[in-house]
Formats: sequence, C-alpha cells, structure tokens
Amino acid sequence: MDVRSDASLELQLRSIRDETEHPEVGAAVLAVLDHIVSAPSGRRKGGKALVALLGDARRQAAEANEWHVVRMLQDSVDYAEGRIQRPDFDMQYHLFQRRIPDETYRKFVADALVNRFRFVSEMGRKYPSDHPEADAEAVLSYIDSLELDARFINPPTDRSGRYLLLRGSAEYFVWMERVLRDRIDIADPEEAATRIVTSPDALAVS
Repeated sequence: MDVRSDASLELQLRSIRDETEHPEVGAAVLAVLDHIVSAPSGRRKGGKALVALLGDARRQAAEANEWHVVRMLQDSVDYAEGRIQRPDFDMQYHLFQRRIPDETYRKFVADALVNRFRFVSEMGRKYPSDHPEADAEAVLSYIDSLELDARFINPPTDRSGRYLLLRGSAEYFVWMERVLRDRIDIADPEEAATRIVTSPDALAVS
C-alpha cells in the first residue's frame, strides 16, 4: 500500500503539535514532521516509517489522555493510508483556507452534478427520437446501460480531448469479472488424483 505524505498532512500535524500540552506528545509529533521533511529536493517522505511514527505519537497521546489528539492522529493515519480523501481532510481541518475555500469544492460538486444531469437529459431525449416505440422503462434501461459502459470510456487517438463511450462494451467486461470471481475453480492435482483412484468405478476395475 502506498503511504501518502503531502502538504495537507504536514499542515495538520503542525496544527496537532500546537494542540498538545504534553512535551512527550509534542516530541513524538515533531518526530513525524522531521521524517516528512527529511526527503531531498523539497519532497515529503512517507512509507511504513511514517505510519509507525504516527502510531508512536498516537500511543503517547493516549498515555497522556489527550484523546482529541489521539483522534486527530488516527485521522492522520487514515489519510496517509488512503481511507480519507484529501478534500474531506482539508475541509475537516480547515487546511489551505485561503487557497481552497469550501466554496471551491461546493462549486466543483455542483458543476459535476449539472453536467451529469445534462448528459442524462440529453440521452433521455435522444433515445426516444431514435426509438419512437420506446416507453419510459426502455429509456431508463438505456441510461442504466450507459452508466455501466461509462466505466470503460477511452480517448480516441485521433481526437485529442474527446472521449469515446463504446455501447455494449460493459457487458463483456462484467461477464469477464463474474467469470474470474465466480466461475473458476482451482483444483489440487494430487487431491483430484486421489479422489479418482479411490472412486467406486476405479476400485471396481481393480
């Protein structure tokens, strides 16, 4: 698993260091920060060592009964290991307030919803025009199939900035996923051979 180490994590840890009242906890958090900034060329160091140092700091905070710091350090671990997404992490701890205000995220989500609803609306009008016999259920089924196919969208090599959604491609990929997940049995050759030679038919032959 990749361990993330970036500006958001560094800022949150500096905030944690300011929150703690116990020198031992502060020193443990500072050790995490020293590790993060120890990479060359201005990069931030992550890795298993980062998670281990965060765990040490969390243990020190628990021993000091600084439970709010324990919670923040657990969030640091979850963020580093990818269980918390960066927008949620930034907003929860009010990081980069001047650079990335909440309004930016709100507008990003709103624009994404507008574009999605616009696409669904356009497809919902286009399909009945091409299939006059289609009822509402047929239109919804068509849109559902587009949702599946969208997972396999790809960029044509001859049209930069455009994307191609292949109708029906999802069916084959979904079939393959189900085959790999549910329909492949791994047989032990030795166990299979033993089962065959001890079967009633084999014993009857002998």
